Amino acid sequence: MVNSPTSCRAMLLASPVAVTASVVLLAALAILATPRSATTRGPQGRPGDANWDGQVNGADIGPFVLAVCDGPEWEHRFRKSHAQLLAVADLNRDGQVTRRDVPPFVFLLRSTGSWGEPPRAPNDGGKGRTLGAVDLDIDSDNTNGTARPDRSEAEESIEDQAGLPGKFVLVNNDDDDRSGGPDKDQNGPISQEQDDLVPIVLEIAPGSGLTLPDEFSYRLTYPTNVRVWKSRLRGYFSADVVPSGVTQLQMVWVLGDMNCDGVVDFDDINPFVLALSDPAGYEVEFPSCNWLSADCNGDGDVNFDDIDAFVARIGGDPTFTAVRLWVEGLSPSAGAGDVRILAEADTDQNGAFDTSDAVRATVLSLTGAPTSGALGTAVTWTLQPAISPAIFTVQTAATWEGIYRPDATAPTEAFVAEYAPQLVHEVSQSGAVLVVGECALASGDPGQAPLAGTLDGDLTFALGGLNLRRTMLFTVTGSYTFVHGYRGAGEEVLELPIVDPADPSWGQALTLENAAAVHVLLAVLAERNAYTQTTRPTALRVELVSQDAYGVELDRAVLLVYLEQRQDFGPTRWVYYSDWERPLVFVSSPVDPNEHPTLLPLLAQQGGRVFPVFQAP
Repeated sequence: MVNSPTSCRAMLLASPVAVTASVVLLAALAILATPRSATTRGPQGRPGDANWDGQVNGADIGPFVLAVCDGPEWEHRFRKSHAQLLAVADLNRDGQVTRRDVPPFVFLLRSTGSWGEPPRAPNDGGKGRTLGAVDLDIDSDNTNGTARPDRSEAEESIEDQAGLPGKFVLVNNDDDDRSGGPDKDQNGPISQEQDDLVPIVLEIAPGSGLTLPDEFSYRLTYPTNVRVWKSRLRGYFSADVVPSGVTQLQMVWVLGDMNCDGVVDFDDINPFVLALSDPAGYEVEFPSCNWLSADCNGDGDVNFDDIDAFVARIGGDPTFTAVRLWVEGLSPSAGAGDVRILAEADTDQNGAFDTSDAVRATVLSLTGAPTSGALGTAVTWTLQPAISPAIFTVQTAATWEGIYRPDATAPTEAFVAEYAPQLVHEVSQSGAVLVVGECALASGDPGQAPLAGTLDGDLTFALGGLNLRRTMLFTVTGSYTFVHGYRGAGEEVLELPIVDPADPSWGQALTLENAAAVHVLLAVLAERNAYTQTTRPTALRVELVSQDAYGVELDRAVLLVYLEQRQDFGPTRWVYYSDWERPLVFVSSPVDPNEHPTLLPLLAQQGGRVFPVFQAP
């Protein structure tokens, strides 16, 4: 039987939680019927040798857990057949690998007397604090963005050092759910929250002589320009906030102790497998335990990445399941590191807080204005306070990722626009200007429809090793336009000459020499500003889109327009003209390009419109 994560879960639900002692003993005796010691190197692929190294010891726990939960993945990682999987993991000899095989595997480990050195996991989110302590951690060295802290010594050494900025936290004043207002002012979860909240990790190590799991008291104290939540998606102000100065009750469990007996040992393997493959089933079978105790690598989830970290905890000093909370910025700081979050805990439950720890943060406000205008609009971004490394410099770059949402049609493809350092025009350490459209498109093209709509995405500033991200919604009210009319919404074809190809004079009238009579000169007018005039392109790519009187698209044509060194429309505007040597002609029916290779025809109808679509060079 080929097992899979799905079939594994189904078998787990159908299998009993515990196997009777007689069944375990019989299975184990059958396995141990060889005189060779399990800790002595023997033939590879023996029962229990899940890592296929010729031994049965603690190094087999992780591979065995993987084999039970996802046999095909085990076969892929170890490059073994299904028959070989059954040879090492089907310990009760029922032709399949399920949780029923865990008790005989544990019996094997215990029978060896020495289970070897298990693989050591990377930092797993717990420090193994001495009893009677509290540890509060944040990404003090700003290396993880809005991900969980490393809980490293580097972070620990500076987390509460006066004069340093600590963790940079952005004021949550953008609009991730596009509700029309700042996220920080909304009451309720925001499912689209784009990692504006910063995680902190609180680990409470209870005092000696206390039974686990147990409930302990703690409280956080912090200033009014931040708020602490129980979820990164925020919640309701009255229920999901951890208020400053208010005592909280928290259950404390040992990380990896899946049967809640206070230690991590072989008896936790079976419930760990259940937690990994069937969270709902685990909560039914172990209602007083914490499913997140299986999150042994501390990444906030329970999955295969926790296996090695779980194995590393077996027989080790207890580390206590950490509490994850999230910090939201409400208003900017007055100085570096002026947000101090203090955690106090009553680890011996005598009614008095007996231990504490603290971290520091700096709240930054990053805002841009205006939020609407034509392509070429200069948007000024302001950073407050400007504290190194959160400052604008000549090396600052930016990336804008999003989608263009036209007013009248479906969204175009997503785009990624990159602003190289020379396109981020720093005014000061606290101010910089980005020009909408003055960027390089790394992917996508927001100019495939008439530009009237919203460029909707997230803008990330790269400030040295610090990345700051904000929602950026820019409403495009116009683009470069036809000079005639200045409306920016296209020209009525009624005002433009249309040629009928059925006219017998067509061939003679539209020779290159005589095209001036019907040739349309496309003029593009661009607004000039102090930032773009130094990088103005000599040519622009323009796409003309024609529509009938009902707004149905008829045709498209792409052409280049070239910068004219003249100031017919004033010193603050640039004018681009199409090429006289490639005449643009509006026609009422299709034209054979082979017969008129020098012309650029575009289908049009009386009463319709023709839209110019500017595309960044």
